[in-house]
Amino acid sequence: MAISQGQVTPSIMRNGELSMRPNTIDWIALVLSIIGLLNWGLMELFHVNLVVALFGPVSTLSLMVYVLVGLSGLWLIYSASRA
Repeated sequence: MAISQGQVTPSIMRNGELSMRPNTIDWIALVLSIIGLLNWGLMELFHVNLVVALFGPVSTLSLMVYVLVGLSGLWLIYSASRA
């Protein structure tokens, strides 16, 4: 199996099967997606937008967080499709 940069790297053999280990980009995307998930849940359950509370309603930083969460979701979709 050829592995190029950005793909999941192989780990040790477990039960006769090759175990795959997420790389750094996969972990970052997962953490950002969890942050987005928690923010969305807080908005629906308690009407609290955590990103706006931390960074302000229309700040550049809050917009960057939303963009990064969206990109991380797209990355996870891409990663799932290539597995």
